[in-house]
Amino acid sequence: MQNPNKIISFVVTFQVIAQGCKNILVQGFPFFYAINDMLNILIMGGSLLMYLYALLATCRLRIPMQTIGVLFFVWMTYLFTYMFCSQNVKYIQPTILRTLVACFFTFLLVSKLSTFEYLCDYFTKGSFLITLSGVLYAGIISVIGHSTTSDWSTYSMTMSNVLLLSVLWQLNAYFDSKNKLALIAAVIGSVVIFIYGSRNPFLAIVFFVSIKILFNSKRKSSSGAAIKLFFVSFVLIVLSFFKEILAFFGGMLDSFGLSSRTLYYLINADTEDITTGRAEIHDKLWDIVLNDPFLGFGVAGDEVAIQELAHSMYLSIFVTYGMILGSLVILYLFFQTIKSIRRTSGLNHNVIIMYACLVFPRSFTGGDIWANDYLWFLMALIISSLQQRKRAIV
Repeated sequence: MQNPNKIISFVVTFQVIAQGCKNILVQGFPFFYAINDMLNILIMGGSLLMYLYALLATCRLRIPMQTIGVLFFVWMTYLFTYMFCSQNVKYIQPTILRTLVACFFTFLLVSKLSTFEYLCDYFTKGSFLITLSGVLYAGIISVIGHSTTSDWSTYSMTMSNVLLLSVLWQLNAYFDSKNKLALIAAVIGSVVIFIYGSRNPFLAIVFFVSIKILFNSKRKSSSGAAIKLFFVSFVLIVLSFFKEILAFFGGMLDSFGLSSRTLYYLINADTEDITTGRAEIHDKLWDIVLNDPFLGFGVAGDEVAIQELAHSMYLSIFVTYGMILGSLVILYLFFQTIKSIRRTSGLNHNVIIMYACLVFPRSFTGGDIWANDYLWFLMALIISSLQQRKRAIV
């Protein structure tokens, strides 16, 4: 495997898939939960060694200047935090290995790619392992009646966030090459998320499917228009009978002795706090940020301020950098994403749209800039795709 793009694609895919499968299995199986710390060290330590090898073996692929600039900005952020917000350090240290490998090293390597061909191939194949892990989770949960992190609930946000990645890669494979096996796996993964997971992933799924159906340029004009009309009509019908449809699925799950947290909150949105406490967290952090809008609180500032994550990538950025610099960071992310979508086509275009759907819609109610590996992956894809286009023009 001498091709540098193959090397990078393989080691990155291995890290993401191995860590993802482990995270799902830990949520369902007591044995894996008991050795979780050891598994983290093995996977992250092994991935770090593989990343260092990949970095040395692919030295002929130059690191883009934009990548260096972003990493320098990150280094300055951590330096500021350690110098002026020393109370944050105890919250940073427990996750620094994961952040270093899953976010920063992945960002560095993926941004060097000169093609996404191998990355897409490996991730699509690896996504089936994540789906299998999700099915195993559902099987063991149906037996023991609760996850390893709860004495009574079958709900797992971690499982649903990992499984979401496989669903989107499989949907991308279906829309790109009509891979029916990938579509079946995506449906299975979505059902597992719906029953045992969070509502948040469906924002990404709905956005991605809607974009692919409404803006799929591969379809002929007549058939494409008919499919778009059917899709819009179907959505309107679903919205018109939303509560009735939810009640039907709720009754069907009850008949199998199952329940869905997602379904419960959707049906009882009028009487329950569907934010599950996030609104209170956001209100507290907004008060803190607006009271001191010019300087942020550094990395992990949200945990120091309220002993809780921000549960919003955008709010996490404001807490870290303050309103002014934080606004510039968010504008940079949006500008670069839109720029790359407009200037790319084919495979690169599809992958960037997929990761944009994975990151931005969900970030109002979830995510964190320093633990959001999907965000750093998207940034790397953007930099790489723009570099590829520049080389193609030259």
